[in-house]
Amino acid sequence: PQRLPLTAKKQRLLESLGIVPCLYLDLLKLCAGYCLLGGLMTGTLSCWSSASHAHEVYTPATLSGYPTLFSRLSIGARTACTTPSCSSVNLATAILEVVFAALLLLGTAAFRRRARRLAMLSDAHNVFTREYAVQLHGLPQNVTAEEVKDHLEAVLPRLAGVGSIDNGGSRGPHSVWDVALIMNCSDVLGQAVKQAPLERRWTILSTRLERLRAFKAERDTGWALNQRIGELRDEVEATSQALLRVRERCAVRGFPRATEVCGAFVTFNEQEAARACLRLYGGSTLHYVLQKPELRFHGRRLRAFVATEPRDVLHENLPHRILSCGPRGLETALRRCVSFVVLSTFLLASFGTIIAITSSKADLQRMLLEGQRSTLPPALVAAVEQGFPTLASFVVVGVNTALATLVSVLGRFERHPTLSATHRSKAITIFLSQAFNTGIVPLVVSMSPPPKAIAADLSYCNCTG
Repeated sequence: PQRLPLTAKKQRLLESLGIVPCLYLDLLKLCAGYCLLGGLMTGTLSCWSSASHAHEVYTPATLSGYPTLFSRLSIGARTACTTPSCSSVNLATAILEVVFAALLLLGTAAFRRRARRLAMLSDAHNVFTREYAVQLHGLPQNVTAEEVKDHLEAVLPRLAGVGSIDNGGSRGPHSVWDVALIMNCSDVLGQAVKQAPLERRWTILSTRLERLRAFKAERDTGWALNQRIGELRDEVEATSQALLRVRERCAVRGFPRATEVCGAFVTFNEQEAARACLRLYGGSTLHYVLQKPELRFHGRRLRAFVATEPRDVLHENLPHRILSCGPRGLETALRRCVSFVVLSTFLLASFGTIIAITSSKADLQRMLLEGQRSTLPPALVAAVEQGFPTLASFVVVGVNTALATLVSVLGRFERHPTLSATHRSKAITIFLSQAFNTGIVPLVVSMSPPPKAIAADLSYCNCTG
């Protein structure tokens, strides 16, 4: 490979590195540019003005503790300022933040357009399997590859208009090149995932034990070597027993469903034939339900999906694709509903925890306000003003960490057919969940009036009745 200069053109980067590194470099430049722009537009002016007025709003104990010391740089530090200069800064900061948000939205839209252009350029300069293949689901369990091939070669010329298949006794350019049946091997692959670590551990320990025995035969160093050989021998025996139990369970189960056909990867000679197959058998759910009788295969509705790259396919999840294999697709839909319910319950529980902590802090502040603040121990005042914000920050961090772990587990539970779909689901779920947890929840909690405002309202209220 040739060394690329820092000023290399985008076309050369795309040719040398591919689309993924190019998009990653563009994303880095986008994030760095907007961070610098935000700091210059709003950050410097806002932080300077907030730091100069923080003493008017917060007590010295609050500004010296953690994490409340960051309140010195927040916009809340300017809520009590009444000078014309402070009001002008607030107005200018608000205008700049609106402009920055609009620029960020425009930049994100421009980045998406660039990603699409690069994808189209990459597709034009490269040949991919997905351009010639489709993933067909809904087939009978005992179907053969020849039957699928004959059905598609009879349907496509007649209903999709892609040309004649038979050309003087030979196959034309629009014929099916290959049909690879998708078997219901999810149980076999799941068993392999469980069995593979034991197989690997047994192989490593056995090889290590043989080497130590060979070393002892060549040069016996005494008791330490013999003890190590004995420990390894015990580990090999325990691992082999566990592995034999797993193999016995595998033999008893037999995996009878591994021979059931649940779909097929169909590869055509021309891209137009693959696109025609997607037009006939793809589309919306309503298109699938109202599929014409002449398109069905032995009375069964078929559903076509774009075939992804082979390294992106999760083969153990293919038999469970929604709207592809009947009951198994319904099971996948139920799994995703359960995942949504679990995630929603977790978010509501975190919401309630944050509200409980904030309410406890407000109650203690009201008690301090109603009592003699000067006569109370300074440790209690510091615990209320600094301890609760610290506790709330730890709760938010803990909830976000648990949320990332939960989303990762639920992503595997939802049975997505590809790695890309799994990662996309995780990224969207984490983004929405953490935006709700760190953005909307604190905003709702902060909408409650402070204890001083409540006390002032109660003084004007006749609550005896």
